[in-house]
Amino acid sequence: MLNLFKKYFKPYIFLIILSLLFQIVQTLFTLYLPNLNAQIIDKGIVNGDILYIQNQGFFMMVLVFLQVSFSIVNSYLSTNVSLSIARNIRKDLYYKIQNFSSADINHFGVATLITRVTNDIQHVSTVLAFLFSVIINIPIIIVGSVIMAIENSLSLSMILFVVFSLIIPLIMIFTKKLKPLFELFQKQFDKVNMILRDQITGIQVVKSFVKEISEYERFKKANKELYGLNIRMGKLMSFFFPSFFLLPNFLILVTVWYGGILVNMGELEIGAITAFITYLIYITIALSMFAMILGFIPQAEVSARRILEVLNTETSITSPPKPIHIKNPQGNIKFKDVDFTYSNNSNNNSNNNTGFVLKNINFIAKSSEVTGIIGNTASGKSTLLQLIPRFYDVTNGMVSFDDINVKNLNIDELNSYINFIPQKSFLFSGTIAENLRLGKNDATEDELWEVLEIVQIADFIKGLDKEIHSKVSQRGVNLSGGQQQRLTIARAILSKPKVIIFDDSFSALDYSTDLKLRKALTKFIKNSTIIIVSQRISTIRDADNILVMDDGEIISQGKHTDLMKNCKIYESIVSSQLDFKNSMEGS
Repeated sequence: MLNLFKKYFKPYIFLIILSLLFQIVQTLFTLYLPNLNAQIIDKGIVNGDILYIQNQGFFMMVLVFLQVSFSIVNSYLSTNVSLSIARNIRKDLYYKIQNFSSADINHFGVATLITRVTNDIQHVSTVLAFLFSVIINIPIIIVGSVIMAIENSLSLSMILFVVFSLIIPLIMIFTKKLKPLFELFQKQFDKVNMILRDQITGIQVVKSFVKEISEYERFKKANKELYGLNIRMGKLMSFFFPSFFLLPNFLILVTVWYGGILVNMGELEIGAITAFITYLIYITIALSMFAMILGFIPQAEVSARRILEVLNTETSITSPPKPIHIKNPQGNIKFKDVDFTYSNNSNNNSNNNTGFVLKNINFIAKSSEVTGIIGNTASGKSTLLQLIPRFYDVTNGMVSFDDINVKNLNIDELNSYINFIPQKSFLFSGTIAENLRLGKNDATEDELWEVLEIVQIADFIKGLDKEIHSKVSQRGVNLSGGQQQRLTIARAILSKPKVIIFDDSFSALDYSTDLKLRKALTKFIKNSTIIIVSQRISTIRDADNILVMDDGEIISQGKHTDLMKNCKIYESIVSSQLDFKNSMEGS
């Protein structure tokens, strides 16, 4: 674990050293106090020397005050360092995940990534704080207490060998059994998070299919398994800790009994017995803290390994070392002999995703033109779009931006020219204005109202109490599907990108709104390359070029009138939609 976080220690090395120094001084005071107490008993109380008791008692109070003060400072420093390190790890982990490709995210899974950024880092932070506060304290206490105990009574010190010979094997057994349980616990915790996330985000689907009971049972089963692991760990600890503390308590009774005999024989003073018992308690506490560390470390080790797995994952899609910079971007997109399979875009060795999703894709989407894409479900339309901003990389062939292979461009620069509107609208919690300004940070209110007019939602926004400063709930749940779509479109077009991609982004709009929006849109971003995937013929029929896809291939492309003559699949799609529309109007 130390190797993992080596780079995070360096900025705090001074504070760590300072914390260790405070630990040493605090521990030395702790070790001296029992002897001082023994002297007060043997020289003050036994002899009735009140002045000695007062003087030594005052000195003892001063030492206790200093001991507590050093302990407080040490705790503050260790906590500060551990939290700072955890903060830096969390920041790096978040940055790493943000740079992951879609394939990398799918490889880990969203639920486990969230757990690693939150729960796993918390485990590591807790252990670091504990380690920093006692890492020097424990060995000094154990060694120092043994030395001081032997100095007080060599006869009684034989009891210490019993302590070590019985407790240390107990600690080793405890640690060996605890580590695999922590590994299982983390996996099960991820599973519970995944189920919970699915059920909360998909609550409408669950309700619509009346699956509340079955989903409850699924969660109940996972939760019960997590509970079972907790119980197993609890049983292990409930056996270990009472056994751990029972032995020293028994040995204290033996110390009092045998020490009393030695006192009666004149070989030992009463104060020496109290000091020995205190040192025995110190050793027991130190060993118990050592056992706690050994108990925490397996959990932290599992968490650290999970964190390391993310930090050490090389992002599958990266910018080239020497990217080509586009001086005058036009936004022309070209696909040349493109093949794609998901199995080549995943760090997972699973063979579930075999075969090509896209095959021999060739087309050009020109600047100032609209390219429409249509096809049957699972024909590869959405996958094709995700290759343009490099959410995934092609398996064979090339995707180019202004005749430059997108792999030769800086990813951030490439994406600054492209706005992608996915099938499922996503709005962040905040105001409408804040959501829109994600597309352009410095957009004025006039610019915001302009795009709202274009997407046919301005009248609705004006009817809200705070207009564009009205709140949007998380994921936009306080808006209808059509309103969400229009706001995401407004956000995307605000910066007038060179390329704008609509992945079935008009599906929630009625025909009239769809028509008005697209007419206003083509005027507003007339110099942009527009690519539209749609299941609705009316949305793409006026496009400059329409791609018809089937089973991962472009089977035909051209204008609407040409495709009606030359492409049977396109003609059947048009006919089916016209028949459906006529039947709806007739009803």
